[in-house]
Amino acid sequence: MQRKATILASFADGVRQGDFGRGYRITAQSVDRAIRAVGQTFELACRPNPTKVDGGRERIFQLRRLMSSYRREDPAPKPQLAVPVSVVEHMQRLASAVGHSTRTSVVADLATIAFFFLLRVGEYTMPAANRRTRTVQFRVQDVKFYRNGRIIPNTSSLQDLMAADGVALCIDNQKNGTRGETVYQHSLPGRLICPKNALARRVVAVMQATHDESSPISLFGGGHSDHVTSAMVRSVVRRSVSALQLHRQGIKASDVGSHSLRAGGAMAMKLNGCDLVTIMKSGRWTSLTFLTYIHNQIAHLGANITHRMATAVPFFSF
Repeated sequence: MQRKATILASFADGVRQGDFGRGYRITAQSVDRAIRAVGQTFELACRPNPTKVDGGRERIFQLRRLMSSYRREDPAPKPQLAVPVSVVEHMQRLASAVGHSTRTSVVADLATIAFFFLLRVGEYTMPAANRRTRTVQFRVQDVKFYRNGRIIPNTSSLQDLMAADGVALCIDNQKNGTRGETVYQHSLPGRLICPKNALARRVVAVMQATHDESSPISLFGGGHSDHVTSAMVRSVVRRSVSALQLHRQGIKASDVGSHSLRAGGAMAMKLNGCDLVTIMKSGRWTSLTFLTYIHNQIAHLGANITHRMATAVPFFSF
């Protein structure tokens, strides 16, 4: 038992220091995943799980103690802050200034889509070539435009697609394993930001470049390998946050990123009265983990709480 514990602890420390990865120190959460993978590999081979106490479900003491020390050493997690809808509007103003054929305009349209459909960044941007993900990026074939209850073909002109009443994204295979769901958004006539218009521009541009509906909506330019990445989205989001001087509202450019659009969409729904079930269904959350996006520091969420707490209500103890 002692030898097994020593080997596993040495392996965990090597993972922690990056000896089996890219050479840099990683978090306790990543080490934990590596340890679980070792145990699962043994179990799949019908062998006893070496990370667990013999005949039990609990990890061996040495690993539990080691993981606890790693968690204490790690800095507190700092989730990306939600951004208000004004950031998306500013991105679209930047796009309008440079024309709707540049990378800036493509990023602005994808940001608009991400905000209204509460998309994870991996669902609308292309990962690095050396990174494998289960998530399938949204493709042209996953987009459906509707007018008067009828589908408008994605091969239609931009004018016809822009005349749609609304648009839907059909979930194929996303991060949480959700399949076969559809999220619908109505058109916003006369508004600078409109998810239907943004998707119409993306679908037409991709179809003109590839004539292939299986192409991801992140594609831009004339080639099949030019895609918007999360870094591009992060750059423009931060640029807009700085331009709008949102640091005065406690939102610094360094605290936001591409994931802030999904968080911002969820926050916008909450602040405008949407119930938790509606937010969960829109974002395809299967648990209340999305509440991490509804930041407690938003003053609007605490409206009247102080006054209500200061109101005396008689109560009794039994």
